[in-house]
Amino acid sequence: ETSLTVPGIRYVVDAGLARISRYSHRLKVQRLPIEPVSQASADQRAGRCGRVAPGICIRLYREDDYDARPEFTDPEILRTNLASVILQMTNLGLGDVEAFPFLDPPDLRAIRDGVALLEELGALELDRPADRRRLTRLGRKLVNLPVDPRMARMVVQADREGSVHEVLVIAAALSIQDPRERPTEHRQEADELHRRFDVTGSDFLALVRLWDHLAERQRELSSNRFRKLCRAEHLNYLRVREWQDLHRQLRQAAKRAGIVASTAAATPDQVHRALLAGLLSHLGMRDKDGREYQGARGARFALVPSSRLARKPPAWVMAAELVETNRLWGRMAASVQPEWAEDLAGHLVKRSYGEPRWDERSGRAVASERVTLYGLPVVANRTVGLGAVDSELARELFIEHALVRGEWSTRHRFRADNARCIEEVRELGDKLRRWDLADHDAVFAFYDRVLGSDVVSGRHFDTWWKQVRRTEPDLLTMTAADLVGDDAGTDADAFPDEWRQGDLVLPVSYRFEPGEVGDGVIVHIPLAVLNRVDAHGFDWQVPGFREELVAAILRTLPKRLRRSLTPLADAAHELARSLVVVDRPLVDVVAEAVGARLGERVSAADVDLREVPSHLRVTFAIEDGDEVMAIGKDLEAVRDLVGGRVRAAIADAAPDIERSGIERWDFGDLPTVVETTVHGHVVRGYPALLDDGDSVSIKVFSTPEIQARIMATGVRRLLLRSVPVGVKGLAKGVPNEVALAVGAVPGLSLGGLLRDAITAAADRVIAAHGGPPWDRAGFEALLEAARAALDARPDHELVKERVWVLGKLSHSHLLDPDPTEGLALTAAAVELAERLEDPADRWVGLGWRGVSLFGLGRHAEWEDLGQRCADLAAGLPVVFQRDSLSWLAQAAFERGDVRGALELVDRYVTLLEPLGLALPSFVFGVPAVVAAFEGRFDDAHPLFDAWLDASNLPDVSRVGVLSGEGWAFLWTAEALRYEAALDAFPASADALLSVYPLRATVVLLGGDESRAESLYDDWLALLEFAPARFVAHVAAIATYATWRLDRPAVARRLLDVLAPHAGRWPTFGMPIFAGPADLHLGVNHVTAGDLDAAEASLRSALASCEEVGFHAWATWTRFHLADALARQGREDEAARLAATARADAERMGMRLITQDLDRLGLT
Repeated sequence: ETSLTVPGIRYVVDAGLARISRYSHRLKVQRLPIEPVSQASADQRAGRCGRVAPGICIRLYREDDYDARPEFTDPEILRTNLASVILQMTNLGLGDVEAFPFLDPPDLRAIRDGVALLEELGALELDRPADRRRLTRLGRKLVNLPVDPRMARMVVQADREGSVHEVLVIAAALSIQDPRERPTEHRQEADELHRRFDVTGSDFLALVRLWDHLAERQRELSSNRFRKLCRAEHLNYLRVREWQDLHRQLRQAAKRAGIVASTAAATPDQVHRALLAGLLSHLGMRDKDGREYQGARGARFALVPSSRLARKPPAWVMAAELVETNRLWGRMAASVQPEWAEDLAGHLVKRSYGEPRWDERSGRAVASERVTLYGLPVVANRTVGLGAVDSELARELFIEHALVRGEWSTRHRFRADNARCIEEVRELGDKLRRWDLADHDAVFAFYDRVLGSDVVSGRHFDTWWKQVRRTEPDLLTMTAADLVGDDAGTDADAFPDEWRQGDLVLPVSYRFEPGEVGDGVIVHIPLAVLNRVDAHGFDWQVPGFREELVAAILRTLPKRLRRSLTPLADAAHELARSLVVVDRPLVDVVAEAVGARLGERVSAADVDLREVPSHLRVTFAIEDGDEVMAIGKDLEAVRDLVGGRVRAAIADAAPDIERSGIERWDFGDLPTVVETTVHGHVVRGYPALLDDGDSVSIKVFSTPEIQARIMATGVRRLLLRSVPVGVKGLAKGVPNEVALAVGAVPGLSLGGLLRDAITAAADRVIAAHGGPPWDRAGFEALLEAARAALDARPDHELVKERVWVLGKLSHSHLLDPDPTEGLALTAAAVELAERLEDPADRWVGLGWRGVSLFGLGRHAEWEDLGQRCADLAAGLPVVFQRDSLSWLAQAAFERGDVRGALELVDRYVTLLEPLGLALPSFVFGVPAVVAAFEGRFDDAHPLFDAWLDASNLPDVSRVGVLSGEGWAFLWTAEALRYEAALDAFPASADALLSVYPLRATVVLLGGDESRAESLYDDWLALLEFAPARFVAHVAAIATYATWRLDRPAVARRLLDVLAPHAGRWPTFGMPIFAGPADLHLGVNHVTAGDLDAAEASLRSALASCEEVGFHAWATWTRFHLADALARQGREDEAARLAATARADAERMGMRLITQDLDRLGLT
């Protein structure tokens, strides 16, 4: 469209639309929406043709549309921002703009937007009525600048920033149409030429660079050549001239306003800060994930594609103008720092504060400040002092944290003095059992009362205190009176800090923590003197608690007695005052006093001490240095907890006296008591000879009673070692009828009886000698008396008996954490046995070591020893050959040689059957387990039954047989038959640990899940009391029920028990059971939800089961592995495993697995 008439135009095509400039009241921006033109504009368009000759106008809209349009376009005053008009009218004093008689009165919203812009720019005084509106000092400067108020504000700010030259150039450019042209046919060329002036991060500075370029070229070229240069570089010459003219006018107007450009070039930040002063409402914050900006008042805009910043949008920008076409665009932009807006718009920003807190490093209360401008967070989370925002809260936080809690680094003397005072008062509170002494509120109230009202931080405090302490140096020093009431007095003797018993002085402390073990009076006993502390006397309590203790005792009396003592408190007070501490239990003294008061017999049996509150009973804390070894109300129970540590502590106090490996009295005199001083306490120990089996040692014990008992046995051992006695020789003197009578008694043997006789004889000699000697001369005299009384001839039978003794001793050490001593004893037994000529005797010595090796899980050594025993047994009676075969069969089975084990079992049966001897249980047990695990269930059932019938086992061991047989029933889904066997089982607690989960499994297979849940929960309750040696085996038995009932928490508990047994069966550690052991781990991992660990364990189990031919276990493992893979979403692998498991299960009749496959939909 053009205002000129172009000759030769005969036709006009009118679309009926135009971009019409309109100001948006909502977005506060000038918009260019496409709108239908008015009738007057349409008529004017038609007039572009037919001026000099007839013409035709084609309108692309209906005639009735034309008739419905407004006659004229809205006047510009109704479509523009009125800020400039309002600025000039206010300067001229024309009064209220809203009341001014315009020919076309503008919309009130446009007037208010104009006023708001001037207030944004700081040109109008705030909070004045419209008819008395006045310009600010800044506003009077803006009036003198002939540009838009925004541009004028930029120029004024530029004077402050030192960037007047650059901002005048930019302001002039923004006031005209952009001189850079982009003709359609040469757009790429124009863009490349204009790109020379681009400046990173700023479209505004590109105008300054273009200005400098034009100024330099204009000085070099003539007017005509300069005009051609502009055309060649796609710059509009007339707009360039207009730019230069407007710049000159602005410079002159600025000069008149006292604004002069500096000769030095300004930095980009100086330029942008000046521009931002006029563009505060054109600020934008980029979205985190996008290229769109959040602008003022909720507006959203994007940078025009032609902007240098559009390719890599910065976090914050300002735009020269926001224009709405198809969307809101920001034109002419630059990157800015949001903090600048706070300085430039101090009258517009809104500040909010949150998260008041104490900052120990700065010694003040702080808060997080958020500064927003038109809803944009120009400062998001700045830490500022709270004192300037809320001095009252800042003072409270200073008192709370700096003075009450001590969270402030300072060296003021009153802090340490007050800390000591508070600790003393709190100790008094523990004694009086009161919470309110020196509590938080009391300390806070003290500081609140004395501290200056303007003290809000450490800096303020130091300034205030420097002045105050000159006249009141003790103002901040607390006294007990500041922290307690008048009723908190106490007698120091009522709550002593020490407890005396003989020459022992034990520290006493007080704690007021109801429900805790140490609540009440605590007597601290060093570990090394615990053996010297007697429990007598502590029941009397400290005097301060005695009256309350007496009242508590009276409350436990029978009702008929209590009724006669009312009011009880008065009776307790009188009794407590009348009591005299004596060496008798307090309860006896109180009972006698009550009886005397009532005139009837009252005994301690009438008192129920269990009803006495725990804080009225003394607590004993056993300490070794700073470590509390044990604590409790019962001294004897606490003593038992640390008994071994007491002896060690006493031994540490007298390390020079202890010895071991003594075979004769070569150590002079043995003192009956040793004393030393540890941490100010006299430590007493009582040495004695300890019987070590083959020798004796000198050890220090904690009490004379233990010393006497140990010394008697130690001296006996040393005596019998010096005077050996032969049991065989003594046996010759026993009549046959006596020997036969002894042999008929179960559990009794002639040899054992004779050994007891020798022991009794030695004890009798020691007693006749006046008791155990304590010096060498006394022992020599005892030795002579023993030789006269005992047969001291060396005997072959004594060596055999020693082999037995050593073997039995080693067996007692099987469950020790450290097996060294047990193995050493068996080695000694073997060494003694090797001296014997009879192969049977040597076999016995090897047998004892075999028992120890088996119990300790050292299977390879155990099997080697079994082979040696088998070689020795070749020429011995059948019993030795039988036991050797049994040994080797079990060894073969446990290392995985199933066939070899079965062959040895057959040899065993072949050996015993001709003799008519009963077959032992293992003959049926090994084939039964192999048959079940290989899936030969028809063979397994009768073998399990024969195993149980042939064994005379305790309930727990029979449960092991029954659980092994159970899988033969359960796998084949013969639940009812198996449930009957469980019902008939003895109900011992240990046995029920296995029976309950087996019964739950049976009930599950019967479909009664509710009853199974109940049985399972009963089992969980019983498990809490299970012996540790059975828990691992029971955990394996319970694995299937845990999986079926989906108990992940229980599965994790079972994993903790089973994990140490990975690759071996939980009970015996047999390598052959590596597969079943890993299977149980894997199934529990599935239940617990750890599918990666489950897969690893189950694949290991599958490999182990296939290696030893346990087909039933391998099939079960495939099923659970398929379940684990299906839960991971690996359906194809799971389907393949499930198909194999189904085929094997159907072949072996394992209906449980096929039922579970169907139930889980694994196909």
